[in-house]
Amino acid sequence: MTSQTIVSVVPESETPHERRAHARTAVALHGRICADGGHPMHCMIIDLSPGGACVETRSVPALGEEVVIDVACIGRIAGKVVRADPFDFGMRFTICDEAKKRLASQIMLQFNRERLHTDERRASERCGQGDGADLVEFADGLSEIAHIKDISLTGVAFLSENRPRIGLELRIGVLTGRVVRHLEDGYAVAFDPPSTPV
Repeated sequence: MTSQTIVSVVPESETPHERRAHARTAVALHGRICADGGHPMHCMIIDLSPGGACVETRSVPALGEEVVIDVACIGRIAGKVVRADPFDFGMRFTICDEAKKRLASQIMLQFNRERLHTDERRASERCGQGDGADLVEFADGLSEIAHIKDISLTGVAFLSENRPRIGLELRIGVLTGRVVRHLEDGYAVAFDPPSTPV
């Protein structure tokens, strides 16, 4: 994990537009939480957005308390408790716009990896792996089972003997996209933008 804490103050309240732009993504990420004057405790982040998170932990911090969560594959994020229930709490991140953009990219990568059943892949900008396989359904009615070569925030590359037409639309589970490039050992796909903001 990174040792750098993202901590840059933002306004206390968000406009309705900002709240819509920070729609939560369901995740299951292990982490540690450190509240004011306390020892780090294990926690589970169950949903996440660039603006905040819902966190499960055995000892819930008090409403209004400043906390830092250290999230697996993401790093440390500072925030403030805005909801406290017996077993979980909601927090609003106190991070700058640039940090929110970086976090949004990391959330999108997690979102894509989970939907393609590739949660074992490391959270780098692009990672090589040839173990996963998915059903690829093309808009022309054809389909194939193709092995995933690598995946990024915006697309995926498949190992295949086929070379589908450039621009051909396709579906991979709940994700849609189009063929953008032929490779020596397959083809590359660009994902369509998500219909719901991250």
